[in-house]
Amino acid sequence: MKMPNKKQAGNWGDISTTGGAGYREDLQAGCQLLAGRLFSSGTSVLDVGAGLGKSVERMPNQVVTTQDPAPINTVTTHKPIEEIADNSYDYVTAFDVIEHVEEDWPFLANLLRIARSRVMISTPNYKVSKAVNWSHVREYTPKQLLWMCSQLSKVRRLYSGDAGLNSKISTKSR
Repeated sequence: MKMPNKKQAGNWGDISTTGGAGYREDLQAGCQLLAGRLFSSGTSVLDVGAGLGKSVERMPNQVVTTQDPAPINTVTTHKPIEEIADNSYDYVTAFDVIEHVEEDWPFLANLLRIARSRVMISTPNYKVSKAVNWSHVREYTPKQLLWMCSQLSKVRRLYSGDAGLNSKISTKSR
């Protein structure tokens, strides 16, 4: 994952104690709580783009390492995902991250390379948000994201709904 471009670089802020206007709000809660329920107790999780770092408390039964390239003090590591060893975590999560990544295909491939078991990602739905966030490189419709993921790996489940809290589950095999 690359750092933001020069235009965006000045907009980083320390969100360890604040959210909201000017910073990334805590929009990852639903997905983090869902992952905590789905992943087996004691398994290792790498939460990529962890932002506020709240996945640690929301996945208390897993061993969570938080990663974010932003210079914030709420995460375990700032190490680029390209430098993280193959098969080094049971699960890898990236909630509301891929829309900020310029090179999305290599990003997804790295997530898959790092995970021993599964990868779980989320992203805002373009049909709802209409790409109004200045920091999004692109946004995806559910169909686009499903297609992209299915080109790299078998898609076991697609959650569609409000951040995983009241989602419908559909199964898709490659």
